[in-house]
Amino acid sequence: MSQSLPRITAARRMVDGLRMPMFNGNGSQDPEQHMFVCEAIWTAKQIQDQNAQIAQLATTFRDRSLVWYMKFQTTIPTGHTRTLAEIKTALILEFKKPKSESQCITELK
Repeated sequence: MSQSLPRITAARRMVDGLRMPMFNGNGSQDPEQHMFVCEAIWTAKQIQDQNAQIAQLATTFRDRSLVWYMKFQTTIPTGHTRTLAEIKTALILEFKKPKSESQCITELK
């Protein structure tokens, strides 16, 4: 059998196998970390189209975060679409837990 098909490198297989993380908004996950991982995956997969990134991000939401996202997307003026930056900012504002006193003290040291 001829090997006319290009060989897939181990690195390419690894990148292709990356899966988007799920975010449920239950308080045990950090929205900034979630966005960081999503952005790292987009970089590795060379996905630069913002609409594709927004669609992929939307598929990562579950439970409370999905309810929030559906409401967030339906409260925009007609003809306006949210940017990825707007979604990221709103996600962090909605789901970022306030730092505990001990975390704040540790950062001051």
